[in-house]
Amino acid sequence: MNALIKRLRADKRGAALVEFALVAPALLLVIMGLLDMTYRLYAKAMFEGAVQKAARDATLESGSVATVSAALDEKVKNSFRQVNASVTDSNFTFTRRNFKDFSSSGKMEPSTGPGGQCAAPSGGTTYTYVDVNNSNSWDDGAQAGQGGADDVVLYTAQVTYRSLFPVNSLFGASQYQTIKSSTVLRNQPYNNQAARTTGPTRNCT
Repeated sequence: MNALIKRLRADKRGAALVEFALVAPALLLVIMGLLDMTYRLYAKAMFEGAVQKAARDATLESGSVATVSAALDEKVKNSFRQVNASVTDSNFTFTRRNFKDFSSSGKMEPSTGPGGQCAAPSGGTTYTYVDVNNSNSWDDGAQAGQGGADDVVLYTAQVTYRSLFPVNSLFGASQYQTIKSSTVLRNQPYNNQAARTTGPTRNCT
């Protein structure tokens, strides 16, 4: 009996197979995670490049703003579909907002509230803000669309796609990934810049 036990202890056949079976799930999970992360980095680089090019092309005077904008958005879609053909038009979101100049972009409308914030009335004091874009709300004062000559445009594109590898699903997270890219450029001075009409002063609420 002792001799049999010694022979079994010395017999290593099949040990590698058992060890691989124990390690394989973790190894495959790591590999899928790395592939998914690498794909996301590549897709993000492709998407940002397409957005940058579309934004530059949009600053040129080349026909109807609506027609040109739609054509450029379509180019961004087609560029991303080169790395993920499964996405549909509903997976994409595009927005264009324009400012008078770079100094006004990214800034909230002027307000008399504490720290320039549009705060609710306090201690009998009613704070106000200048409704630059006449939107009836306190925001960054941008107007929707591509704007005109010399206007500064904030172009934002977003795409949502299904992960190629089910890594997130294994941990209960969403199986969808979202890539968002924004760029700010100025339209060429192909004409005189249109005057902007500032809205009224409104009370903060």
